[in-house]
Amino acid sequence: MRTIGRYTAVFVGLIVLYLLFGLVSGLASDSAVERHVKRTIDKTDLEADSWSSFVHKPNYYVDNFTDALIVNQVLCQTDDYDHLIQPYPNTRWNKIMLVPRLHAGDEQCGNLHRMVDGDTGMKAIYYARYWHGSTFLMRILLAFKDYVVLRTFFYLLSSLLMLWVVLALAKRIGVWVAVVYGISLTLVDVFMMQFSIQFLPVLILSLAGTLWVIKREEGSLGIPFFVLGSLTTYFDLLTAPLMTWGIPLLVAIVAGKMNDWKSRLSSATWFVGYGATWVSKWVIATLTTPLNVFSDASRQASYRSTVEDYSRWDAAVRNIDLVPWLYVVIAIIVLAVLAYRHFNAKGWRNALFCLAVALAPLAWYMTIANHSYQHFWFTYRSLAMTAMGLMLAVGTLVDWQKVGLLRRPNG
Repeated sequence: MRTIGRYTAVFVGLIVLYLLFGLVSGLASDSAVERHVKRTIDKTDLEADSWSSFVHKPNYYVDNFTDALIVNQVLCQTDDYDHLIQPYPNTRWNKIMLVPRLHAGDEQCGNLHRMVDGDTGMKAIYYARYWHGSTFLMRILLAFKDYVVLRTFFYLLSSLLMLWVVLALAKRIGVWVAVVYGISLTLVDVFMMQFSIQFLPVLILSLAGTLWVIKREEGSLGIPFFVLGSLTTYFDLLTAPLMTWGIPLLVAIVAGKMNDWKSRLSSATWFVGYGATWVSKWVIATLTTPLNVFSDASRQASYRSTVEDYSRWDAAVRNIDLVPWLYVVIAIIVLAVLAYRHFNAKGWRNALFCLAVALAPLAWYMTIANHSYQHFWFTYRSLAMTAMGLMLAVGTLVDWQKVGLLRRPNG
């Protein structure tokens, strides 16, 4: 009962913080936000929905579509657009619960340009099943700088955080883990995630979760994973949410913090926090606004789990095909040779656990098949934990103290 009470208190506290964050974001200057959105357009950022950075392949797409949608929602949080948003009253509460945007066509960048140009013939669309933490964060950030500058800030912040994580892994666990971690993120083109508010939250939470796990010296990891799951729901728009569970969990395994079944099961609290935070938004919004958000969310959840003219396995394969597995195979061969020469007999349990975690994205793709098939060009990034899990599974069978690349014993 004490444990249930602790989790309940943490959950209620998080929900209150989410609601307060949405309300506080309303204090940002409307005029400053609108000025910086216009400056973004003037600098020719967010010009086209489908924009490739330098290689015309799906995994190199910048998601301007969703970034423009988020900025559209930011503008709809300002008072100047209240007269265009119908039919629900434009109270501050309705804005943070229903999160409207204006729509006049399929192109989200085009919709944003129409808003900036003063088009009054646009229709209000409500995306209320998500919490939209990124929208409220962007409203605060856009009060200070335009999106061109913010992209640089995102890249700098995430790069420094990655550097911190890699150095911490090398110091606390071993150089080999830091190398595997870096390779795994590189294989899913992590640098593309660093420039977009659509992709950034899962990356930041995965990195922060890794630091949280390796620096936590005592106590269960249940609360950290519960909080990570909840924060993922709050900020993410179903990009690669499983990363915030799997990547910190794999690090916890090789750090020797998951050596019994009780500690291993503690990571399941991520799914509790993730699911409960989704449902809480649907319930709160349905009870306090004129829109039946629970009904809409249930319908969408059912649709996203269906298949059309493809199989569930096709959805998984479409994601798998975007990862250059040759590098994973090479790394596994190197690790297997080391395991043969310096075998760690105590590592087999953790190796099996790493393998189980590595397979989780495949189960996700086949369960959320429709979404995974249609949006494969960004959902494939959950496979970072598959690549990491496969390499770490073999790596745990190496006695790294004999090799000289481990700071603390594994097993």
